[in-house]
Amino acid sequence: MDIERTISFIVEQQAKFETDIARINETLTRLNETAQTHNEAIGGLVEVSRLQSERIDRLDQSMAESYDQLARAQKETDRRLKDFIAQVSRYLASGNGRKRRPGPPRTK
Repeated sequence: MDIERTISFIVEQQAKFETDIARINETLTRLNETAQTHNEAIGGLVEVSRLQSERIDRLDQSMAESYDQLARAQKETDRRLKDFIAQVSRYLASGNGRKRRPGPPRTK
């Protein structure tokens, strides 16, 4: 009789093990599905990050080019202003810019 109880115990344990292994396999399947979903989401985030990085790089390049154009335009403006000031100074120094003496208005 001890043998029958031992065999019965072994059969019950085997059934429990099979049930436990089935539950573990189900859990592993769900975990794998969740991991796959997470990997896909991470891949999407990496792609969005890459696209944003490229966009920022293009904006940086555009801003650098705009800054260079602005700096060149500012230098040209400065040069032209200095030329204008020099012309006005020469004009005033030659006496052409002196004030008129009060007198009767000229008629044409």
